[in-house]
Amino acid sequence: SDQSFTLALLNSQGDGVVITSIFAREETRTYGKAVRHFTPQQGVSKEEQTAIAMARNGDGVLATP
Repeated sequence: SDQSFTLALLNSQGDGVVITSIFAREETRTYGKAVRHFTPQQGVSKEEQTAIAMARNGDGVLATP
């Protein structure tokens, strides 16, 4: 089963972190990248960009005030 994931944890100003965990047969790698004003502070993958866009649009699993 596919156990890799990407998660964007952002506040209403777009500040936070995007976390990616990549599961492989022999190892798992987890990365965290800073996000400010919905803009990643370093290069991101397509999946990470999608997670940031979903969070910005309110398409996430949970939104809190």
